[in-house]
Amino acid sequence: MQEPDFRVLLIAASFEATRFGQRYVHDYLRFTFRYVVHLNQSSDFDVAPGSVLYPEDEGKVLQIDTEEGVVDLLFRDGRCPEWIDVSVHAVDPSFTVLRLLCCGRFTSERHLLYYEGGGFGPFGIKSPDLEFGMKDGDKIKLKKA
Repeated sequence: MQEPDFRVLLIAASFEATRFGQRYVHDYLRFTFRYVVHLNQSSDFDVAPGSVLYPEDEGKVLQIDTEEGVVDLLFRDGRCPEWIDVSVHAVDPSFTVLRLLCCGRFTSERHLLYYEGGGFGPFGIKSPDLEFGMKDGDKIKLKKA
Protein backbone atom coordinates (compact mmCIF):
# COMPACT_ATOMS: atom_id res chain seq x y z
CA MET A 1 0.00 0.00 0.00
CA GLN A 2 1.19 3.49 -0.78
CA GLU A 3 0.66 6.54 1.42
CA PRO A 4 -1.95 8.14 -0.91
CA ASP A 5 -3.96 4.88 -0.82
CA PHE A 6 -3.84 4.84 2.98
CA ARG A 7 -5.06 8.46 3.09
CA VAL A 8 -7.99 7.71 0.76
CA LEU A 9 -8.95 4.67 2.87
CA LEU A 10 -8.80 6.77 6.06
CA ILE A 11 -11.13 9.37 4.55
CA ALA A 12 -13.53 6.73 3.19
CA ALA A 13 -13.57 4.90 6.54
CA SER A 14 -14.19 8.19 8.37
CA PHE A 15 -17.26 8.91 6.25
CA GLU A 16 -18.54 5.33 6.53
CA ALA A 17 -18.06 5.19 10.33
CA THR A 18 -19.93 8.49 10.67
CA ARG A 19 -22.84 7.29 8.50
CA PHE A 20 -22.94 4.01 10.45
CA GLY A 21 -22.70 5.78 13.81
CA GLN A 22 -25.63 8.06 12.98
CA ARG A 23 -27.95 5.04 13.36
CA TYR A 24 -27.04 4.80 17.05
CA VAL A 25 -26.83 8.42 18.24
CA HIS A 26 -29.24 11.30 18.78
CA ASP A 27 -26.61 13.87 17.85
CA TYR A 28 -26.20 15.30 14.38
CA LEU A 29 -22.82 14.12 13.09
CA ARG A 30 -20.79 16.40 10.86
CA PHE A 31 -18.55 15.12 8.09
CA THR A 32 -15.66 17.21 9.35
CA PHE A 33 -13.39 15.09 11.50
CA ARG A 34 -11.02 15.12 14.44
CA TYR A 35 -9.42 11.93 15.73
CA VAL A 36 -8.48 10.31 19.03
CA VAL A 37 -5.84 7.70 18.21
CA HIS A 38 -5.12 4.84 20.63
CA LEU A 39 -1.85 3.21 19.60
CA ASN A 40 -0.79 -0.40 20.18
CA GLN A 41 -4.12 -1.89 21.25
CA SER A 42 -3.22 -5.46 20.27
CA SER A 43 -1.58 -8.49 21.84
CA ASP A 44 1.59 -8.87 19.85
CA PHE A 45 3.01 -12.22 20.89
CA ASP A 46 2.87 -13.70 17.38
CA VAL A 47 4.30 -11.26 14.87
CA ALA A 48 4.33 -12.26 11.19
CA PRO A 49 7.62 -12.02 9.31
CA GLY A 50 7.90 -8.53 7.87
CA SER A 51 5.65 -6.93 10.49
CA VAL A 52 7.19 -4.29 12.72
CA LEU A 53 6.43 -3.32 16.33
CA TYR A 54 6.95 0.13 17.82
CA PRO A 55 7.25 -0.44 21.60
CA GLU A 56 7.39 3.31 22.19
CA ASP A 57 3.70 3.47 21.14
CA GLU A 58 2.60 1.51 24.23
CA GLY A 59 -0.12 3.41 26.12
CA LYS A 60 -0.14 6.45 23.83
CA VAL A 61 -3.41 8.23 23.10
CA LEU A 62 -3.16 11.22 20.78
CA GLN A 63 -5.65 13.84 19.61
CA ILE A 64 -5.15 14.73 15.96
CA ASP A 65 -7.05 17.43 14.08
CA THR A 66 -6.41 16.42 10.47
CA GLU A 67 -6.37 13.41 8.18
CA GLU A 68 -2.81 14.38 7.23
CA GLY A 69 -1.79 14.17 10.89
CA VAL A 70 -3.28 10.67 11.17
CA VAL A 71 -1.49 9.56 8.00
CA ASP A 72 1.82 11.00 9.26
CA LEU A 73 1.38 9.07 12.52
CA LEU A 74 0.11 5.74 11.21
CA PHE A 75 1.85 5.28 7.86
CA ARG A 76 5.47 4.53 8.75
CA ASP A 77 8.21 3.37 6.42
CA GLY A 78 5.66 1.99 3.93
CA ARG A 79 3.70 0.19 6.68
CA CYS A 80 0.43 0.73 8.51
CA PRO A 81 -1.28 -1.06 11.41
CA GLU A 82 -2.74 -4.46 10.49
CA TRP A 83 -6.11 -3.26 11.81
CA ILE A 84 -7.60 0.06 12.86
CA ASP A 85 -11.07 0.05 14.43
CA VAL A 86 -12.95 3.29 13.62
CA SER A 87 -15.95 4.52 15.61
CA VAL A 88 -17.80 7.71 16.42
CA HIS A 89 -16.55 8.92 19.80
CA ALA A 90 -17.73 12.49 20.50
CA VAL A 91 -19.47 15.40 18.87
CA ASP A 92 -19.02 19.14 18.52
CA PRO A 93 -21.26 21.58 16.63
CA SER A 94 -18.60 21.82 13.91
CA PHE A 95 -16.99 18.37 13.80
CA THR A 96 -17.26 14.70 14.73
CA VAL A 97 -14.55 13.02 16.78
CA LEU A 98 -13.65 9.53 15.60
CA ARG A 99 -11.79 7.04 17.76
CA LEU A 100 -9.09 4.94 16.09
CA LEU A 101 -8.04 1.84 18.01
CA CYS A 102 -4.85 0.67 16.33
CA CYS A 103 -3.03 -2.64 16.15
CA GLY A 104 0.59 -2.49 17.31
CA ARG A 105 1.80 -4.60 14.38
CA PHE A 106 2.66 -2.57 11.27
CA THR A 107 2.83 -4.26 7.89
CA SER A 108 3.36 -3.50 4.22
CA GLU A 109 1.59 -6.74 3.22
CA ARG A 110 -2.01 -6.14 2.14
CA HIS A 111 -2.98 -9.78 2.82
CA LEU A 112 -2.21 -9.17 6.53
CA LEU A 113 -4.73 -6.30 6.79
CA TYR A 114 -7.69 -7.60 8.79
CA TYR A 115 -10.41 -5.67 6.93
CA GLU A 116 -8.96 -5.74 3.41
CA GLY A 117 -11.88 -7.86 2.18
CA GLY A 118 -14.35 -5.18 3.25
CA GLY A 119 -12.79 -2.58 0.98
CA PHE A 120 -11.33 -0.36 3.69
CA GLY A 121 -7.83 -1.86 3.97
CA PRO A 122 -6.82 -1.81 7.63
CA PHE A 123 -9.94 0.11 8.72
CA GLY A 124 -12.85 -1.70 10.40
CA ILE A 125 -16.07 0.25 10.90
CA LYS A 126 -17.46 -0.17 14.44
CA SER A 127 -20.43 1.24 16.34
CA PRO A 128 -20.04 3.92 18.99
CA ASP A 129 -19.84 2.65 22.58
CA LEU A 130 -23.39 1.46 23.18
CA GLU A 131 -25.17 1.32 26.53
CA PHE A 132 -25.93 -1.98 28.21
CA GLY A 133 -29.48 -3.14 27.57
CA MET A 134 -30.09 -1.07 24.44
CA LYS A 135 -32.83 -2.36 22.19
CA ASP A 136 -33.15 -2.08 18.45
CA GLY A 137 -33.92 1.55 17.59
CA ASP A 138 -32.53 2.98 20.85
CA LYS A 139 -30.06 5.84 20.48
CA ILE A 140 -27.37 7.25 22.74
CA LYS A 141 -26.22 10.79 23.38
CA LEU A 142 -22.52 11.27 22.60
CA LYS A 143 -20.19 13.13 24.90
CA LYS A 144 -19.27 16.63 23.80
CA ALA A 145 -15.83 17.25 22.36
